[in-house]
Amino acid sequence: MTIETDSKSDNGLQKKSFIDKMLSTSIEVFVASVLFIVVFFVILIQIFSREFANIIYLTGIPIEFGPPIWTEEIARWCWVWIVFIMLGALEKIDGHLKVTFLSDKMSKRLHSIVTIILDVIYLLTSALVFKLAIEYLIRNISTSPVTLPFTNFWLYVSLPIGLAFVLVRVFFRVLFLIKKLSSNE
Repeated sequence: MTIETDSKSDNGLQKKSFIDKMLSTSIEVFVASVLFIVVFFVILIQIFSREFANIIYLTGIPIEFGPPIWTEEIARWCWVWIVFIMLGALEKIDGHLKVTFLSDKMSKRLHSIVTIILDVIYLLTSALVFKLAIEYLIRNISTSPVTLPFTNFWLYVSLPIGLAFVLVRVFFRVLFLIKKLSSNE
């Protein structure tokens, strides 16, 4: 299955396969960017409200005002979401830390085979962690945070969503590597 794109190559239109299209989509970065902006504004609210509370205290105005407690929890939740959502984005660009001194000494073909084997192991491990994350999510679906008016489900669901992105990215990377390996034979 190929998808035509507008990018020009020497031969006219460049065709992208479905696998290439899936690997180039980056919803994770968009979601993480939005969450980062939310963290920025929530922390600004926290800073300004603390300073406002200090000004009220120092001037002796008899108003009881404290910084909103929920800002710390929202910021923490957004950071957790950013970490788990960005797992898939890092898989997309193959950006996790690696030790490559052995793989640098391998032939391209052997390197591709070893990468496929390791990615399949990674897929199986991620699928197991995904299953465990779902079980954990179900067990803790009704617990509540201290300051927010909804359940911890919305925090814990970030791990299965992030792992789903990882599973999709690594699955398509394995398919791409197999396709590339088979076309070189």
